[in-house]
Amino acid sequence: MTSSWQDLYQELTGYVAQNPQIKLGHELIDIPEEYRSGFYQRFNAVRTAFVKSEFSKLIQKARPLQDSYAGAEGELMAQLSISRPDITPQLRWFITDPVDGLQRAVYDLLFDLLRDKIKMESFIDTGRRAITSFEKKLQQEGYQNWAILSLINLLKPRGLYHVSLEVGSSSIATVEKALHKKDKVNEPETASKISLVHCLYNIFIVPDFIVYSTLLNRYVSIRSEVNLPSWSAVNASENMEWLTMDNNTLFAPGLILVYTHENLNDLALIRDAGRLARPDLALVCRNLDNWWEDKPFEEIDFNREIIKPRLGMHIISRQTVPAEITERLAYQEMVESLETGDNPASAGELTITDTGFEFSAMDKFVDMLVSARQTAKP
Repeated sequence: MTSSWQDLYQELTGYVAQNPQIKLGHELIDIPEEYRSGFYQRFNAVRTAFVKSEFSKLIQKARPLQDSYAGAEGELMAQLSISRPDITPQLRWFITDPVDGLQRAVYDLLFDLLRDKIKMESFIDTGRRAITSFEKKLQQEGYQNWAILSLINLLKPRGLYHVSLEVGSSSIATVEKALHKKDKVNEPETASKISLVHCLYNIFIVPDFIVYSTLLNRYVSIRSEVNLPSWSAVNASENMEWLTMDNNTLFAPGLILVYTHENLNDLALIRDAGRLARPDLALVCRNLDNWWEDKPFEEIDFNREIIKPRLGMHIISRQTVPAEITERLAYQEMVESLETGDNPASAGELTITDTGFEFSAMDKFVDMLVSARQTAKP
């Protein structure tokens, strides 16, 4: 017995057979314009039905992310009077319509099936794996972005700034981007939009954005996914603490670094080819079922020792972490604190917070920044 999506697939192949002008061979795809509407209407119907038939639980699971992200995004747009933040197209499709987002994972695969490059069994098996993997990536990315927007909302932002990395589009500039060079990092300038889209490589790693927090009476910069820079800055702020770092150092996915300062220009640079600005706070977002079973703490703890966040590194989990995991981590932290004492250069604590999509759960981290600000006052 065939499923609904397989029936729709038969309609698609029938449409192709009835219109021999459509060429779908191993080395050729040619769909004349007059047949494209009919073809893609049927083609997209197959993908949509495949997702609905095979992944109803993933569609349901996406709804809390949809609602929570839309709420955080809308509030930030209202507070700062800005346009909608830029996120990856894949995530935007997913949070707008989970079915539409997930069905894009089998676009090429369905063409392979139509062109007899794979069999139906392979389409089903590979398609299931592709969509499952794609959904995990989007859930993680979406949760991280939700955490960033929620944190900024709680800090009562006013004014938005960014640091431009534009160096031109000439062939010389393109080559220079990939080579080590010493140059100035630009000063922050006013912005009308936030971008949470990242490249794996940049000339410098700069904040995703900077806001002025009326709660802290300081500027706050946020950077997620601290990737690899190729240039060294000649004008890095002397008012920031810099940590020497191997330029090939990669950090755990889901990392968010938070910085505060009374001077806007001091927050222009996060990382260059040989150093990292020591953050006030580090957050690591996790939104995968049973993520703690993959022994992630060694990598996160290793990152903490490198980054040395003043207020510690804190794992934000959408899922409720078993008590034995949090108790074991707390015990390890206690032993470590006894060994290191009150060393001001220590890496800070490591904690887990079962945040879910509770906006108020992020208050914990705001309170840390407020307390640190009050302590720092003369």
